[in-house]
Amino acid sequence: MQGKYLKGLDYDLGLVLKAWATTGFSHHGKPVATGQEGLSRFFSVEDETAALEFVGWAQSAYLGDGPLIPPSDLPPETFASVFQKLSWWWAGFTQLADWLGSSIDFFPFESGWVDLEDYRQRARLLARRAVEQAGLTDSAKTKGQGTQGLFGFAPNPMQAWAERVSLSPGANLLILENLTGSGKTEAALVLCHRLMGEQGADGFFFGLPTLATANGMYPRLNRVFHRLFGPDASPSCVLAHSQKHLNPEFAQALLHWSPQGHRRDEAGGGETSGQACASWLADSNKTALLAEVGVGTLDQALLAVLLAKHQSLRLFGLWGKVLVVDEVHAYDDYMQACLKQLLEMHAYLGGSAILLSATLPQGMRAGLVAAFAQGAGGPAPALGALEFPLATKWNPGGLEEVPLPTSEARRREVILVSELDQVVELVLGARSEGACVCWIRNLVEDAQEAYRQLLPQVGEDDLLLFHARFAQVDRQRIETQVLETFGKTGTAEQRRGKVLIATQVVEQSLDLDFDLMISDLAPIDLILQRAGRQGRHVRDRWGNPQAGSDQRPARPFCLHAPDPRGEIGSDWLEGQGAAFLYHPGQLWLTAELLAQKGEMVLPEQARELIEGVYSDPAQALIPEPLLRASLKREGQDQAKRAVARLNLIDFAQGYEATNNQWNAEEQAPTRLGQDSATLFLARREGDRWVPYGGPDTPWELSRLSAPKTWVREFRPPQPSGPDRALADLGSDPALRYGTLLPLDPQTTQSPWPVLGAPLAYDSKLGLQRLKTSPLEET
Repeated sequence: MQGKYLKGLDYDLGLVLKAWATTGFSHHGKPVATGQEGLSRFFSVEDETAALEFVGWAQSAYLGDGPLIPPSDLPPETFASVFQKLSWWWAGFTQLADWLGSSIDFFPFESGWVDLEDYRQRARLLARRAVEQAGLTDSAKTKGQGTQGLFGFAPNPMQAWAERVSLSPGANLLILENLTGSGKTEAALVLCHRLMGEQGADGFFFGLPTLATANGMYPRLNRVFHRLFGPDASPSCVLAHSQKHLNPEFAQALLHWSPQGHRRDEAGGGETSGQACASWLADSNKTALLAEVGVGTLDQALLAVLLAKHQSLRLFGLWGKVLVVDEVHAYDDYMQACLKQLLEMHAYLGGSAILLSATLPQGMRAGLVAAFAQGAGGPAPALGALEFPLATKWNPGGLEEVPLPTSEARRREVILVSELDQVVELVLGARSEGACVCWIRNLVEDAQEAYRQLLPQVGEDDLLLFHARFAQVDRQRIETQVLETFGKTGTAEQRRGKVLIATQVVEQSLDLDFDLMISDLAPIDLILQRAGRQGRHVRDRWGNPQAGSDQRPARPFCLHAPDPRGEIGSDWLEGQGAAFLYHPGQLWLTAELLAQKGEMVLPEQARELIEGVYSDPAQALIPEPLLRASLKREGQDQAKRAVARLNLIDFAQGYEATNNQWNAEEQAPTRLGQDSATLFLARREGDRWVPYGGPDTPWELSRLSAPKTWVREFRPPQPSGPDRALADLGSDPALRYGTLLPLDPQTTQSPWPVLGAPLAYDSKLGLQRLKTSPLEET
């Protein structure tokens, strides 16, 4: 039988057939290992005969009776190598076909004798309907609308460049570097529109650094994405992250989608908002990247190149789409290594990518371009431009670096404040003048302490705290309040005298604007991001949105940092939360550079400031007492890159079982950081325990994360009396990946102690670790 189907071949296609078979038998999400067992161990002679007869029928029905020939003019060894790489995408296609074909919603079960030819004809009709109902059909694209057509305003220089830059068929890499709030998102969407309408891209995925920034971007895309498609198209816009099902706007979008593409308002008089998404695509993050438009955390795309189950389905979902990565500078060495692998594989099949940043170091830009060029089959170009703002384009036709005209200079005085009491005075002084203030602290514990310190003088109504250690139900409430108060439409009445204490959750992608920004010491790229939240929007002197120029009084940007001048010892960062997070040398270079200049003039100084911290010549200026700690941090970064190499797929090897462990998605690390635990808060209501968010809310709304060390010695109460119901919650599948923290039912107001652990939870402060002994004070 084998000879019959391989006749006409004048060389061995063993590698190709092995790769092909591996993808076909790996529809459960990971490659199967090659065994040595014969068919007779598992099947009867009758089964083998029937299977071979089916193969013969399938070959005649789908391939004809001619000899099987390789679908390529490539030399045999080249074809085998190419197919090994293509097997990653072919595995994704196989998994998609299996998921659709296994659905009884699309293919009802048939019993009894079935004629194969009749079934084939019925199955083809069912398959067409399945693809349509799942939202997998290709929608017609529009062309030539530009910035004015898509957004209703004239383009700025960067957006005008996006409208006119020459794009070629196949892989295009475009990098936009400009200030925060300069319209990079709109420029990226103009490029996506052109790549779809002119070069045949199927859609795009927008990857962001955090869940909060993805939630912030989703409504922005929802307002415009349907303009990129024809009037009768039915594209889906998917939100992709672990908490998407808790987003009310996304839940509403599932109700608007129709495979016919006709979205009308209730009166039938016109088109509704663009919100629409096929429920099949939204059902799992694994299928989300198959949607024509997607927005989510970058983690969802990085899982496509990690040793995680169903990674190939994600990779297949990105095939033919534009990959947009916002805040590309914001990812550590581990995530950068994963991103480079993704860019290489995406470019291999001619996919395009758009990278956005306000603070991209030159070395990082070169590394990203080199990875993309390698995938596209071209040499790594030598980057030369140091101007800012800057647009970079690379495709196999060559490199183009275009300095962009600068907008009006943002001149910001910088003052260094070393004492916390001075920071408090600055906050209270600005507030007394009616200004709204944001103070970014590096550690959650420091943010909580600042909140406690300011609360008596500011008051609960005017003081907000925003960090990542809140239960989801509280985090969503706080995030909404922050965006409404300090977002683009916030009025003077809403903003007057308001103070936000926050961690890094507000420094990326959120469209927020404050009259005064204060920041703990951080590397220069993060400082520039944080400074970009001061005076971001145009407002009148009282703080109301307006057109024209900003009328608010100029205020300095305040950096809370130890003095970088004079003699520097190894204890220079003592008491600074930044010491736990960042390179000590980069922190000193940042403080020294800003102290020396006394101001930030952007965009003119942006490149100078970034390279003044990250370039090789700058590293040579680090004081000797800080050098050892900096080298230790560099060693940790190298370790992250090494871990990435262990966790990433081997592109050249092809889709086959390896000695490395293929993980469930929940265990595949898209980020390396503090070892954290997933926690679920529970409170007692009568004789039962319910989610902290309420008895009618899902457990996910009571979910939060904390360091594993916080719960390592957690001892849950013995399930007796009313607490016996705690034991019953252990079988709830929603809690299988986390630890249940019961809140003390004897406490009637926050903070609520956690039973069995030195922890407490407060709806305004979040999760706190209680100091139970003098030793824990240090």
